[in-house]
Amino acid sequence: MTARLRWPTPLADVPGFPADLLAPLAAYNLATVGDLVAKVKRLNPGLLPPRTAIGLLIRGTPPIDNPETVRRGAEALASFLGYGEHERPADWSDPPKSAAAGEPSHGCEAGRRSPQARKHMDPGVNPIRLISPSMLSLHPQADLVPEMSAEEFEEFAADVKKHGVQQPLELIPGTTTIIDGRTRFKAAKLADLAAVPVRDADLAGESPVAHMLRVAIHRRHLTTGQRAMLALELEKEFVGEAKERKRAGGARGGAASAEARKHPFPPTELPATVPEPAPARRDRRNESRAKAAAAAGVSPRTVSTAKRVAKKAPELAAKVKAGAMKLAHAAAQVPPGKPPKMAPPSPPASPPAPVVFSACPFCGAGSKALNQIVGPVSYVECLKCFSRGPTSNLGAKESAREKWNRRAAT
Repeated sequence: MTARLRWPTPLADVPGFPADLLAPLAAYNLATVGDLVAKVKRLNPGLLPPRTAIGLLIRGTPPIDNPETVRRGAEALASFLGYGEHERPADWSDPPKSAAAGEPSHGCEAGRRSPQARKHMDPGVNPIRLISPSMLSLHPQADLVPEMSAEEFEEFAADVKKHGVQQPLELIPGTTTIIDGRTRFKAAKLADLAAVPVRDADLAGESPVAHMLRVAIHRRHLTTGQRAMLALELEKEFVGEAKERKRAGGARGGAASAEARKHPFPPTELPATVPEPAPARRDRRNESRAKAAAAAGVSPRTVSTAKRVAKKAPELAAKVKAGAMKLAHAAAQVPPGKPPKMAPPSPPASPPAPVVFSACPFCGAGSKALNQIVGPVSYVECLKCFSRGPTSNLGAKESAREKWNRRAAT
C-alpha cells in the first residue's frame, strides 16, 4: 500500500484498530481514515499532538465508555498515519511531511510554520524541562476556564497516573506560574508524580490571561455558550491591552510635544497638499468584541448575548460556563433589556384665573352681577341696574374690563 492510499483505507483495515469502535464511528459517518482525519483537522487544526487529538475525537463523537479502547484506537491510527507517539502537533498530511523526508515524525513541516510557531516548537529556543509539581502554582485567574466534568477528570487522572503527563505545561516566562495545563497539574499532584514537563509560553506580545483563554478555547471541546463566556473574558483583556497601548502612545506624544516646545519657532513651510481630515473616532470596544468572537469561533452577537446573561443573571451564566445549560436557554430567561423610558406626564393645566370686576359704581352690585359682552364692540353690563361700561372696539375684552375698573374707581 502506497502512502497516498492511507486516507481512503477503511478503519476496519487499520492494524490494531479496535473492532468495538467501528460501529459507533460509522453511525457518525466516520468509516474511513480520511473521514476521521478530516474531522480531527476541523476540531484541532495543528494544536494538539496527533494521538491526543485522535483520542479526543473518538471519545467525544460517539458515546464510548471504555477509555482503554479509545487509547488503543488512537495509538493504532496515529501509528498507521506515520505519527506514532510523537507529541508535536500534526499537519495531517498524507503522509506526514517530515516522515516522508525520512526524519522523525514531527507531524508538521517546519518550513511552512510562522516564525512564532518555529520558535515555539524549537527545543533549543523554548526547551522542555522537568519541575516538581510542588514548585508550581496556578494563575490567579485560572478559574476563568471551565473545568472538566468529574467523570472526565477521573478518566484523565487515571491516564496520567499510568502514563504520566505527556503534554508540557506552559508557564509565564521566567516564573513558575501555570497559564496552560491546570487539569494536567491537578492530575499530576493527585498521582503524586515527582516531576512534570514544563516550558515557557510563547506569549507573542499578548497578556498571560489572553493566552490562557485563547489556548483553552481551541484545545478543549467546549459548547458554543462556554466559548462565548470565554470570549467575554477575552474581550476584557483586549480592551485592557488597547487602553495600555493608547496610554503608551499618549506618553510618547507627550515626550514629542516637550521636545517641540524646546524649539518654539520652527521654520514655516507650506504643506504640499491639503491635509486629509482626521479619521473618525474608533469604537475600540466593538473592535475588541469582534476580535474576541473571532478567536472563540462565535459571532459578536453571541458574545453580546453572553454579556447580557452574565450581567443580569450570574447564576445562569455560571451554568452556561459549566456546560450545564445552553446559552440560548439562559438568554430566554433574561429580559431583553431595559424598557424604553417614557416621558413624564405633563402636569395638568392650571385653571384660568377668575375675571375680577370692580363693583358697579351705580348700584354697588359685586362682580358676580356683572357680565362682560364680547363682540365687535366689547363692554361690561350690570345685570342688576343694567348699566353699561365703556366700550372697546375689535372685541378687546381685557381693554373693556380695564376701562370698567378705571371708571368704577373714579
